[in-house]
Amino acid sequence: RAAELPTATLGYGFTCPPDVGNARLPSFRKEIPFPHWAASVETKVLESMNAALAAQGGAALSRVTEIFGDARWHYLQTFPELDHYQRWRTKSEISRSGYWPPVGAFVGQLVHWPRSGALDTTSTEQRVFVYLPHDPYLSELLRGLAKRAIHTVCVAPKAAADMHAEFVGTTVALSNAPVDLQELLPTCSAAVVSGGHGTVCELLTAAVPLLIVPDLLEHAITAEHVENLGMGRSVPRGDFKSMLTALDQLINDDAFRETARLHMESLVNPWRGSNVACLVDDIVVRFS
Repeated sequence: RAAELPTATLGYGFTCPPDVGNARLPSFRKEIPFPHWAASVETKVLESMNAALAAQGGAALSRVTEIFGDARWHYLQTFPELDHYQRWRTKSEISRSGYWPPVGAFVGQLVHWPRSGALDTTSTEQRVFVYLPHDPYLSELLRGLAKRAIHTVCVAPKAAADMHAEFVGTTVALSNAPVDLQELLPTCSAAVVSGGHGTVCELLTAAVPLLIVPDLLEHAITAEHVENLGMGRSVPRGDFKSMLTALDQLINDDAFRETARLHMESLVNPWRGSNVACLVDDIVVRFS
């Protein structure tokens, strides 16, 4: 803005809010649709933004979202149904580049599903991927999965040695480092995640039913969308009993997987062949 150069927004829905004009940014909190502190917070953010612009000789903003409205193009790397701001976006905004397939993958070390402590790549038994990096009840969930002999791969960055030792010889395998999801997805019965956008999109693209245990407001909105679409369930943190009940439902009811498959086919097919290179090419052409 200060250099008066053409700009574009790039990111998934939550990181690219629409320009709402003179109105306030929409509140995602249903129980508090108009927080009393919202105006003061936006005022402080706007003051900070304008101070930075003034230091560079740029024109002041009249509202926080004006910086997004100034962009010529909007690259929304998400599925419309998972866009946090979908109902507030105008046709004009979406037409300026619009929705693109989520880019990226859960890349990491190669792992296999455990089977009584031994590697197993052929079994068709129940298999669950778990990624709850900030959940204090993770150990309880894993004990429940081990007790039910559900084959589980869990990415737990902060898992200590004693936690690893507890599950040696069980059907639960722990990894402190990211794992290669592409190796696990074809035979994954369900996944338990906190609701991060990239992980959710990668799992749903493979038609894996999701149990989302949100730890942030952003994740809670994603969980609501997934649940409304019939592709998974959402359970509050700490509700261990409900987590296992919901997980049993996801594993044993094929309707969730079939719904995810049908939804994702309709969403992904228009973008077949699109990748990071296509996105970069489009950006280069528009800025040329």
